[in-house]
Amino acid sequence: HVKLWLMREMNQSQLQGTPLAFFSGMNASLWVRNYTFAEGVCVEVVEKEEVQEDKIAVLEKEMKEENVLALVGKQSHEFIQLVLPLLEKYDLVSFVPFTGSSVLRGWYPNLYLVRAEPAAELLALVRYALVKLRVLQLGFMYLQGVNFGDSEYAEAQRVLSKSNLTFSGVFTVDSSATGSGAKKEVFDAAWEAFADTRPQAVIVFALP
Repeated sequence: HVKLWLMREMNQSQLQGTPLAFFSGMNASLWVRNYTFAEGVCVEVVEKEEVQEDKIAVLEKEMKEENVLALVGKQSHEFIQLVLPLLEKYDLVSFVPFTGSSVLRGWYPNLYLVRAEPAAELLALVRYALVKLRVLQLGFMYLQGVNFGDSEYAEAQRVLSKSNLTFSGVFTVDSSATGSGAKKEVFDAAWEAFADTRPQAVIVFALP
């Protein structure tokens, strides 16, 4: 008898969106097999909420006592960074963590990521716009001071510069997620300047 911890984001009372869709598919697969793996091993799915650093010791104690096999579902990159040493210590796996972070990309035998990192998604979008759509004026939109923005824009500029290309226009303002955000007049001015460049296609990066 082993347990799969179905991870839920902090302060989220129930699964929704992508995590719910993932769980529904996984649950259907387990149900078909009567929640039993090879050699008659019974699998129990238990919902768990992500923890912060001050509770990681409690989580480790539960890992040791509950015969946990793997962590599944959407997990924030902050939580994965916290729990990764425990996964390595107890030879566990975090399976299908739907994190969009680029921080944890690389080879980790205890992590199985199925979503492309933002940098890879960006390269695919740039290539599609230039090679498939053949747009002559490509724009870029992002928010400053948050993930999925500043670093991706810098990477996009680097990629375009290799072909002596540049964005026809860039729309960017401060994010309200880290403060008050841009004032209306600043936002409107930035938008009008961007619209005047008349991009044929726009790549947009923002927090998921």
